[in-house]
Amino acid sequence: MLWIQQIALLTAFSGIFGLSVPTPTDKLLTPPPPLFKCGGSGTNVKCIIERKMGKKKTPITHFFTTKSTGASSFELRIEAVIDGGSRLVYSSRINVTDKRSEGLYVVQIQGAKQNGYKWDISNTDALKATYDLKKKDITFEAVGGMSSNYDNSHGMAPAAVKSATTPPNFDVDNVVKAVSAYFIMEYHKAIRNATTAKFPQ
Repeated sequence: MLWIQQIALLTAFSGIFGLSVPTPTDKLLTPPPPLFKCGGSGTNVKCIIERKMGKKKTPITHFFTTKSTGASSFELRIEAVIDGGSRLVYSSRINVTDKRSEGLYVVQIQGAKQNGYKWDISNTDALKATYDLKKKDITFEAVGGMSSNYDNSHGMAPAAVKSATTPPNFDVDNVVKAVSAYFIMEYHKAIRNATTAKFPQ
């Protein structure tokens, strides 16, 4: 949780995309700023991320929570601020597979679709992410129909999105939230297809 707390401190008085961090003089390359920040404590932690959308690249604020529902699962809820109000636009399950004995931790966000007042969760479509504890890196794989939901029209390079959402050290909560933020940025079409809410085109 330390990484999340650091993000909250760094971004308290800055826009998510406008954050400036002092450049160390002993390093030639510094990673881009984190794309999301989280606040709250215990089970009430909520994260915020801004994604530019549509032809006019309108910034849309998203809030998301990842609540543990068991030893190997989380509940993911994503809200978006549209037309001045916050709306639930995605609700699904995150399955995790602990392979830390092999140096890996797998996080899988299942596809979902709104069906009236409930959400139908897919068992076949998902975004699968594997965190390599040795390399401190995440690799992503679209499973099933999730591949058709890839959408990086937000104006950022894919490598920059990945770098700005990858936690520097392993922590279950941090990794689950990082994968969720990546999902919002790179697979937003899954969210748009899941809800009746209208995003900028």
